[in-house]
Amino acid sequence: MKPVPIWSIVNVKPSENEKFKAMVLPEMTQSLKVEPGVPVMYVTTVKEQSNRWVFFEIYDNDETYTAHRWDVAG
Repeated sequence: MKPVPIWSIVNVKPSENEKFKAMVLPEMTQSLKVEPGVPVMYVTTVKEQSNRWVFFEIYDNDETYTAHRWDVAG
């Protein structure tokens, strides 16, 4: 099976940026620790737009990506 690279951009309301950060960073750390098949997760913000988040993640296969999506949504 082929690795599944995912990248996404999330625009957060400036007033909610710190709350989003406080939620996302621990969630990513937890995913890397406990979810099998999630070897890479990176996140950054755009230099001039700190409320514009850019995510890059790699999953071992479609099944691990689907499991991650369900875990985060659940």
